[in-house]
Formats: sequence, structure tokens, C-alpha cells
Amino acid sequence: MKVITKPALIYACLERLGLADAVPGHLRKHLQLQSFQRGEYIAHAAQDPAGVSVIVSGRVQVMPLSESGDEIILNYLYPSDMIGDIEVVMKGPYIHSVTATVATTLLFFPHAALDELMDGSTAFLRYMLHALNEKVLMVSFYSSSTRLYGKKYCFCRYLYEQQQRLKTPLIPLNMKQAAIYIGVSERHLRRIIGELEQECLIEKQAKAVRIVDSPALQACVIKR
Repeated sequence: MKVITKPALIYACLERLGLADAVPGHLRKHLQLQSFQRGEYIAHAAQDPAGVSVIVSGRVQVMPLSESGDEIILNYLYPSDMIGDIEVVMKGPYIHSVTATVATTLLFFPHAALDELMDGSTAFLRYMLHALNEKVLMVSFYSSSTRLYGKKYCFCRYLYEQQQRLKTPLIPLNMKQAAIYIGVSERHLRRIIGELEQECLIEKQAKAVRIVDSPALQACVIKR
């Protein structure tokens, strides 16, 4: 991890995230820009957070432990998403581990600044509540979608959302982790991918899926 504390860079990131007016000048000296390389751990499950982080650039993956003790991907987080917000509000340790999947920069708010912001900055609290609400909605949506529409729809929705956030039709895919993520066996996921290929919506590649008919995939998701 590389740490930068230059005031001008800190302020530029606050502006980029829409937080410049939410953080008073006397608290900015406590903030840090933290840079992580691909594969570096940002948070370890069961450790106490030293504050919260907002993703400025890059992408991270949230990884709980499976029953066999293997780390699996629960979710991806992107710029403007928060890390540690749930844990700070609950006053508990990190629920899951978090690692960078690409070179990633975070704006870190240590408790020295965070406690005062949570007590006195309505704008910052709104930002945190929005981040928390997004996570709750995501969990609720995937749970209800699985029950209402089935696994194929959930996988289509996953591909569509990844395309929107990554801004590319080429979606990285680990079969084992993706199967766990949508709640199916790898064999079932291969069957779903085969059906989508026959429908000319996607094309399976090595460790990735390419969306070849984005409008049709979007229509499949939105029409529900």
C-alpha cells in the first residue's frame, strides 16, 4: 500500500466524489489517499476497521469464506462505493475480506476525522446512508430476483450490471466464484451460459464472457 497525504490531491478527490463541502478544512489533514496493487488486501475479515474508505478509482472484491474455508467473491465495489461503512455503524470488525482486483485508489477517513463527521456533517451522513442503502437494495434485489425469475435471469442481470459499471462488453468470469455468487452449481452455470450463447447474447471466452448483443441482454433484464 502506498499512502499520499498531499492536501491538493486530497481536496481534488473530495471534489471528484462530491464530498468537498461535506468535509471541513480542519479535518482534511487526517485523510489519506491509499493506493493498492492488484491482489493486495484492503481489509481482512475479523479485524477492526481504523475508519472507512471511499473508492476513488479501480475495483475491489468482497470475499467471505465458504463452508470449505475458501474465499469466494460476494460482490464487487466500484468508484464512490464505501468500504467499512457497515462495520463502523455496527461498531464491529470487518465482516468480509476485501482485495483490489485492479490498481485501486481509496480516500481513507480515519476515526480522527470520521467521528466528528458522523456527529456534525449532514452531507457526509447522507453520503454514508446512500452507500449503505445501495448495499441493502442489491442484496434485496438479488434475493427477490432469484425467487421470482430464476437463476438465468440473475446471471443476465449480473452481466448487464457488470457491463454498465466496467464500461466494456468483456466481463471477467471465474466459473467457480460466479456459480457461488448466483447460487448454482458450476454445471448449472455452464448450462445457462450455453443457452445464452445459443440465443446469441454472449460468447464464452477464456476466463471471461463477451456480451455480443447488449440491447437484447438489456431488454431481457429490463422487461422483468
